[in-house]
Amino acid sequence: MNGTSLSQVLPVFAVVLLSHTVQAMTGFGSTVIALTLGALFMPIEELRLVLFALNLPLSLWVVLRHNTLIERPLLTRRILPWMGLGLAFGLLVATQLRGVWLKRAFGVLVISFALRELWLLWRRRERPPTDPRATSLWLLAAGVVHGIYASGGPLVVTALGGVKLERSAFRATLMALWFTLSVALLVSALAQHQWTHSMTVDSLLLLPCLPMGAALGEWLHHRVPDAGFRGLVQTVLVAAGTALLL
Repeated sequence: MNGTSLSQVLPVFAVVLLSHTVQAMTGFGSTVIALTLGALFMPIEELRLVLFALNLPLSLWVVLRHNTLIERPLLTRRILPWMGLGLAFGLLVATQLRGVWLKRAFGVLVISFALRELWLLWRRRERPPTDPRATSLWLLAAGVVHGIYASGGPLVVTALGGVKLERSAFRATLMALWFTLSVALLVSALAQHQWTHSMTVDSLLLLPCLPMGAALGEWLHHRVPDAGFRGLVQTVLVAAGTALLL
């Protein structure tokens, strides 16, 4: 967005506001929404790093506000070790994917998971419980996807299908996960000199989305049923993912 017009900035601002509202409400979904819709307006490689930076303050805000709800043994003993391993591999893969191939591969991934969510909603089913033996593999795959696209949320949710957590504890635990991974990814980007001045400008322009999205998401978290909201979001993702393939 460096040097772009207002007509280009406003769509990305609206996308990031929507994505961070969803993140504050549910604990996941921010990056996959922002990256899918935002890639229609700016390069996915640049947007990916900007979203890492923007995810830090929102995640930290929820973590500090709901610190006692975090399931630390689950986070440190089950999730982070496997996701960390996958993340390292995903970062290597990300260096080989560029431009249109990165965008199209991401579009296929988004459409697949969005259609799955819509099917579960249509059949009025919860996400099927995950076999504990398969949880590690799902978390490993989530780390790979997160390293490439910063969008491992859908796979993490699938991996934790057999874990019974209260809604607020689930959200707080995931936000602690995203904060930890975002720090790791930003450190990696800085070490490889991938962060640019234009990304700093973009991050500052989009920064007001965070308090707005956090406040709106917190309000919705206690008032809006998940099913209807999830259905709307997944429908938008199918449309946006399809646009990425064109």
